[in-house]
Amino acid sequence: MKRPDVFTEISLLTDGEIPRGAIPVRPAGSPSNLHWREVARYVVYEEVFDDETRKFNPPQYPSFPYRYFDRLCTVLQKDLLVLQSNATTSEDLMKDAVKFLESEGELTSSEDLVNLELALTAPRWHPQVNRRQSIHHIPRLSISGPPRRPSLVAKTEETMGFTNKNLSVCLRDGAEGCSIMVGCLPCLSQPLYLLIRLVTDPAPKLLGMVEVDVGIRFVLLALTPRVNEERAMYQTGRCFATMLNDSRFLTALRHSQDPGDIYRAALGFRRDIILISGNYSEILNRSGGIDVSSSDDEVEFERADLVFEDILEADLQEEMTSSNLSLEKEPQAHCSKHPCKRLCPPFYELMCGIKALASRMPSDYIDAFTKDNVGTMFSSILFIYFVVFAPSVTFGTLMCKYA
Repeated sequence: MKRPDVFTEISLLTDGEIPRGAIPVRPAGSPSNLHWREVARYVVYEEVFDDETRKFNPPQYPSFPYRYFDRLCTVLQKDLLVLQSNATTSEDLMKDAVKFLESEGELTSSEDLVNLELALTAPRWHPQVNRRQSIHHIPRLSISGPPRRPSLVAKTEETMGFTNKNLSVCLRDGAEGCSIMVGCLPCLSQPLYLLIRLVTDPAPKLLGMVEVDVGIRFVLLALTPRVNEERAMYQTGRCFATMLNDSRFLTALRHSQDPGDIYRAALGFRRDIILISGNYSEILNRSGGIDVSSSDDEVEFERADLVFEDILEADLQEEMTSSNLSLEKEPQAHCSKHPCKRLCPPFYELMCGIKALASRMPSDYIDAFTKDNVGTMFSSILFIYFVVFAPSVTFGTLMCKYA
């Protein structure tokens, strides 16, 4: 199976108790209960986190109503904002996003800008990343001044500690990550769609952005001020994550400077999607996707299938020897001595009948002229001539005359 080029993760902004093991983005921690929790990921297929079972559902083919895909195409055409960033940390990246939105006039109130920055830098929680805390990993607080800047080695070790190492092995070397952040944020005045492209090469590994140990290349913010639109934002994020598996769309996303090019790449992807009628909704599972058939299904076989071919051949040889059967070669095919019998069965039957008749006819004549049969023979000839033949000739003549 081909390893993916991009690992994509969808995180939902949640207001509630911060789960144990959440990864802090700000050194001072978050003053609120807001946090980003991972709800779906895309390795080869889509995997959705189930809040009831507290684990990821089996991989599935992503499926979503077409109206959400059409909505995403409209966003790419009209409402998408694109930011290129050189940030090397998660906090710096989110600060760049806030500054960009302020310059674009999306938010004008200083209080709204602060609330947006606090939300974007909230802790991030990944269900399968639960780093063991020890005394060596507790952050040191400095009373006299700001903490010392960590070294590159220490930063790398810290990043590795907050990743899913088992899942990271499934990705190819050089794979990159994409984080899709969706949710409801009341400080906004209208829905926000911001695509952040990190131009640093290689892509920087940002703490907590995704659960795997890869560099982050893209971040998509899909936020809305209305609670009833939160589900629509999630479905839009699923559509965007699905399109990242298309090489043409991914290329446009990497190199395009014009959002119109991204929109045209999305239209090209639309020509390749499979549309399913709403009448076939029973094929969808509870997560809204289509189950992937298991590759290790049970194989039914008979016990005789376990016998090797050489053993079967030996048993066959023994059986033929015990029954005194000859293993000589079959005689070569040759032409038949009776071609009429092989090619023309009706003529062969006719010849057999003529032969039998010819052998019986002399005996019939001989029997007719014996003393016991002479009278019967002559009386039969006279009967046929005068009773049968003569009236036939007479009536035939009369019919021809009056015809």
